[in-house]
Formats: sequence, structure tokens, C-alpha cells
Amino acid sequence: MRRSPATVTACGTTTENSQPKPSGATHRGQVWRRRKYTIGMSQANVAEPYRQRMDDDIGKAAAAVPQFTVNFADAAQDNSKQVEQVDTFLAQRIDLLIISPNEATPLTAPVKRAFDRGIPVLVLDRKVDGDAYTSFIGADNVEIGRQAGQYFAKSLLPSGGKIAVLRGLAGSTPAKERLDGFNDGMKARTSRSWPPRTATGCGIRASSRRTRC
Repeated sequence: MRRSPATVTACGTTTENSQPKPSGATHRGQVWRRRKYTIGMSQANVAEPYRQRMDDDIGKAAAAVPQFTVNFADAAQDNSKQVEQVDTFLAQRIDLLIISPNEATPLTAPVKRAFDRGIPVLVLDRKVDGDAYTSFIGADNVEIGRQAGQYFAKSLLPSGGKIAVLRGLAGSTPAKERLDGFNDGMKARTSRSWPPRTATGCGIRASSRRTRC
């Protein structure tokens, strides 16, 4: 079962909050304001411009909260490197893990290790296997693919034709979900044989331009 992030609230009337506190006692809101929080952000590959923008936006948002420090790590599309980076974050005793996994299965275990330690985990854009994380933030990739398939079958090629599908990194959940949705959309709009043969087109690293995968 997924756990929700802990929240800290301040309760009591204005009069109650204005009363002197016993020695050593501190209002919970004051504790929150004084405590520092370390966030580990594990990115799949910042060579992709939109992923660098994701990191930039996270850094900008965190900079507005003096209590937050964000440590960024770039896996450079390397599963083993990202696993090691997550484990390093755990050794640093981070308070929150944010991760956009390069591929689902290899990153499932380290994400679960963080979650099992009680560290809130936000999974961005790409998922891991299972549900050992706090929350997922990303698109409905099956629906995106389904709408694309329906558009091809109804509007672009209503009389039939050949379609080449260049899918993303095989182990990333968006690549699989979009293709599944595309196949569903095509099947719903055509009686012709489907799905087609596909090719994987994700693997371009920092030295080249690449398509989002």
C-alpha cells in the first residue's frame, strides 16, 4: 500500500500560540521552519533538454524554500549508475527521493529500499515496477498512444497504408504504454491486421540530438 508524505501542521488559537512555552518546548511550526531537508533528485539523462528543464524547475522551486537543499544526480542513461546514485542518496540520509527512472525494472529495487526506510519517493515521468513509492507524477501514456492510433486510422490513413512505429527505450514504461495505447487505438478503428513490426529508436546519448523516449 502506498504511503502519503508526512505533513507538519501548527494548531491552536492565536492566544494559545502566543503563550510562553515551557523551557525546551518548541511549537511544531517553528520546528519545521528551523529544520533543514535534503532532497535527492535522480535524473535519467540530462542530455535530453526537457529533463534538464525538469531539474532546473525543481531547483528553482526548492530555492524558494530556505529549508530545502537539492542534490542532483544524472544517470546519463545508465541503469547501474542510477542504482548507485540512489544508494548514495540513501547513505546521505535524504528526506525525500525524486526519481525519473531510466528503465523500470532495474530501478525498482533501489526505489523500494528508499520507500521501505520511510523516505517519501516521488516517481517522475517514467514508472518503476510495483507500487513501492509515494506518488507518481506523469502523463497517461496509454491514452496518448490510443489517441494517436485512432487519429492515424481515422484521419491520416482511412483507406489503409503502411505505418512505421519507432518506439522508445524498451525498458521505459512510457515507451511500452504508448505503443500499447497506439495498438489499441488502431484496433478500434480498423479491421486490418495489427500490430505491425516495430523498431527501437532510443539510445542516442549526449553527443547527439535525440528524440524523447
